[in-house]
Order: sequence, then structure tokens, then C-alpha cells
Amino acid sequence: MAYPRRCEGCGSPYTTWAGHINFPHLTLASQDGGAASPWAPDKPGRILDIGCRLCGAIFRWDYFAVAGDDTRLGKPLGLLRGPVRGWRNGDSFTPDERFWRGASAQRRAS
Repeated sequence: MAYPRRCEGCGSPYTTWAGHINFPHLTLASQDGGAASPWAPDKPGRILDIGCRLCGAIFRWDYFAVAGDDTRLGKPLGLLRGPVRGWRNGDSFTPDERFWRGASAQRRAS
């Protein structure tokens, strides 16, 4: 699994949500970069900006990077926005003066 197993902001585990339709994380943006796919090493990897629906944190994720000494794929690259005070599951990740701080509103999702 190349997606995160927990939130980099609040630490909530995502693994308990396996099989559910509404995962507590979502991809907000993606771009070329990071580690190349092991299955297509000639193509660029993918860097994702992941939003946590549980706390509002946004973190950057290298989809194909090997996680430390483990063989699982996916590695955090940093927290773009920490947990948001007053965030409720279901709040929007669209730019909003209450929650959005510093991240560019012009992102291309693929």
C-alpha cells in the first residue's frame, strides 16, 4: 500500500478504515517527482498532497518511495499544514480564510 497508514498531523491510524468507502484521507494535488515507480522506472514518480479529513492537516507524500528499512512504498515528505483547531470531519479543503494557511490555491490534480 503506497498511501499513508496514519495522519502525519494528528497521528490517527488510517488502517482501521480498510474496506470503507469514505477514507479519512484524500489526495488534494499530485505532481511528477519523487521516487520512480518500481514497475516503470523510466517514468517520473508521484508527489501527493494528502488531506486528513479527521483533523484538517495537509502533508506531502512520496507515493513510490520506500518507507525507511521497510519494503512498503510511500513516505512522508513533510507537513504543509498541521491539525486545524475547530476542524470537523466533513469540512472542506477549499481555500477558506478560517483554515487555509499558505498553501497555493492553484494546484493541478491528476
